[in-house]
Amino acid sequence: MNWICGRGLRLGELPHTRRLFVTANIEFFYDVLSPAAYLAWTQLDSLVRRTGAQICYRPVLLGGLLKSSGNVGPLTVPAKRAYITRDIPRCAQQLGVPFHWNPHFPFNPLPALRGAVSCRPGGEIERYTALVYRAAWERALNIADLATLTDVLSAGGFDAEDVAKRIQRPEVKQALIDNTKEAVQRGAFGVPTLFVEDEMFFGHDRISAVEWYIARSKGSQCPTAELSQSP
Repeated sequence: MNWICGRGLRLGELPHTRRLFVTANIEFFYDVLSPAAYLAWTQLDSLVRRTGAQICYRPVLLGGLLKSSGNVGPLTVPAKRAYITRDIPRCAQQLGVPFHWNPHFPFNPLPALRGAVSCRPGGEIERYTALVYRAAWERALNIADLATLTDVLSAGGFDAEDVAKRIQRPEVKQALIDNTKEAVQRGAFGVPTLFVEDEMFFGHDRISAVEWYIARSKGSQCPTAELSQSP
């Protein structure tokens, strides 16, 4: 039983699907490759507690998003790379969250992202993302290595063999592509990007702005989630 969260999949694209509506206020577009998105993720639980909002996790491929939006990654700009190398740990210290630069960065996030896309909302994708983010940016593990990713997921209570099968499914691969395309179409040019309805916020330092906006207007809804149930 596999769940796909997001607008990328439509009824009829997958066999044996039914529609599930999940109410949420915030869409969180992220790539586990991004340390800035990790910092934003560390603030989501407290944001939910303060606002009562719900989070819809939307994994995207940062490389594809950058290319499609005409943006370039910070690693390609020497001055910017030097700045974020100092700024990300500084921001983590300010936020009081653990952080270690991953010696494997930039690593290939595709297997981990596809695994996230294959998870169902309402608990599973949240637990999965937490395991992967902590492995990558707190323990500095090489999550691009399938054996390492498998160990991380198994230790976290996932059926890693099942996840490994899921990430090979064409519809899961397409869902990640569709998430990325949708983010670009809605104006995203990097991660983390958060949407409250159609209002966009970019950057881990915009969490307070998201909270302010939610205080003004509540009642947004998470995109349709699709339940793919294999026979």
